[in-house]
Amino acid sequence: MTARSTIEVLEDHLARRWRFERSTFHWVLPTLEYESKEDLLDGENLKTYIIDRAVAKREELRKAKNQEPEAILIRKIPAKNC
Repeated sequence: MTARSTIEVLEDHLARRWRFERSTFHWVLPTLEYESKEDLLDGENLKTYIIDRAVAKREELRKAKNQEPEAILIRKIPAKNC
Protein backbone atom coordinates (compact mmCIF):
# COMPACT_ATOMS: atom_id res chain seq x y z
CA MET A 1 0.00 0.00 0.00
CA THR A 2 1.36 3.41 -0.93
CA ALA A 3 1.10 6.50 1.21
CA ARG A 4 -1.19 9.19 -0.15
CA SER A 5 0.01 12.74 -0.32
CA THR A 6 -1.77 15.49 1.56
CA ILE A 7 -2.96 16.93 -1.75
CA GLU A 8 -4.49 13.59 -2.78
CA VAL A 9 -6.27 13.30 0.55
CA LEU A 10 -7.61 16.85 0.27
CA GLU A 11 -8.73 16.35 -3.34
CA ASP A 12 -10.53 13.16 -2.34
CA HIS A 13 -12.20 14.93 0.60
CA LEU A 14 -13.32 17.84 -1.57
CA ALA A 15 -14.67 15.52 -4.25
CA ARG A 16 -16.70 13.57 -1.68
CA ARG A 17 -17.98 16.79 -0.11
CA TRP A 18 -19.13 18.20 -3.46
CA ARG A 19 -20.87 14.92 -4.34
CA PHE A 20 -22.67 15.09 -0.99
CA GLU A 21 -23.65 18.73 -1.43
CA ARG A 22 -24.84 18.19 -4.97
CA SER A 23 -27.01 15.26 -3.88
CA THR A 24 -28.28 17.07 -0.77
CA PHE A 25 -28.80 20.58 -2.07
CA HIS A 26 -30.75 20.73 -5.32
CA TRP A 27 -29.46 24.21 -6.15
CA VAL A 28 -25.80 23.09 -6.41
CA LEU A 29 -24.73 22.63 -10.02
CA PRO A 30 -22.57 19.67 -11.03
CA THR A 31 -18.84 20.26 -10.75
CA LEU A 32 -17.03 21.13 -13.95
CA GLU A 33 -13.42 20.27 -14.67
CA TYR A 34 -11.17 22.19 -17.01
CA GLU A 35 -7.65 21.66 -18.28
CA SER A 36 -6.42 25.22 -17.91
CA LYS A 37 -7.50 28.61 -16.65
CA GLU A 38 -7.42 29.83 -20.23
CA ASP A 39 -9.91 27.12 -21.28
CA LEU A 40 -12.23 28.10 -18.45
CA LEU A 41 -12.05 31.84 -19.08
CA ASP A 42 -12.33 31.62 -22.87
CA GLY A 43 -15.27 33.87 -23.76
CA GLU A 44 -17.47 31.21 -25.35
CA ASN A 45 -16.63 28.53 -22.77
CA LEU A 46 -17.33 30.93 -19.90
CA LYS A 47 -20.70 31.85 -21.38
CA THR A 48 -21.72 28.30 -22.31
CA TYR A 49 -20.48 26.31 -19.33
CA ILE A 50 -20.73 28.82 -16.48
CA ILE A 51 -23.03 31.76 -17.16
CA ASP A 52 -25.72 30.02 -19.23
CA ARG A 53 -25.91 27.09 -16.79
CA ALA A 54 -26.17 29.44 -13.80
CA VAL A 55 -28.91 31.50 -15.47
CA ALA A 56 -30.83 28.33 -16.40
CA LYS A 57 -30.57 27.06 -12.80
CA ARG A 58 -31.75 30.44 -11.50
CA GLU A 59 -34.81 30.27 -13.75
CA GLU A 60 -35.49 26.67 -12.70
CA LEU A 61 -35.33 27.67 -9.02
CA ARG A 62 -37.49 30.75 -9.61
CA LYS A 63 -40.19 28.65 -11.32
CA ALA A 64 -40.10 26.06 -8.53
CA LYS A 65 -40.43 28.77 -5.90
CA ASN A 66 -43.43 30.28 -7.69
CA GLN A 67 -45.14 26.89 -7.67
CA GLU A 68 -44.85 26.52 -3.90
CA PRO A 69 -48.19 26.81 -2.12
CA GLU A 70 -48.75 30.03 -0.25
CA ALA A 71 -48.25 29.63 3.48
CA ILE A 72 -50.88 30.81 5.92
CA LEU A 73 -49.76 32.20 9.25
CA ILE A 74 -51.76 30.78 12.15
CA ARG A 75 -52.12 33.19 15.05
CA LYS A 76 -53.60 32.62 18.45
CA ILE A 77 -57.26 33.59 18.49
CA PRO A 78 -57.93 36.09 21.26
CA ALA A 79 -60.13 34.85 24.08
CA LYS A 80 -63.62 36.28 24.19
CA ASN A 81 -64.71 38.10 27.32
CA CYS A 82 -67.60 36.10 28.76
